[in-house]
Amino acid sequence: INRYAAELSRKGVETIVVSLHEGGSAGTDVNGCTTPTGPAFDIARGIDDAVDVVLTGHSHSGYVCEGANEVDGK
Repeated sequence: INRYAAELSRKGVETIVVSLHEGGSAGTDVNGCTTPTGPAFDIARGIDDAVDVVLTGHSHSGYVCEGANEVDGK
């Protein structure tokens, strides 16, 4: 992901969205994202800051982590 994010950034791409087949959990409130844990969140924390959005799947758990609850700015 980081390799291609850097390549896209060099080409002038300003918005990068990653679709990631990995999951996790983020607490009991879908929009709260109070306790983000699991592989998807570990990966998101390691992704280059050029990536704006990480869309996850696999665990079939719903969560929206935005605003104050973003994970590493994503």
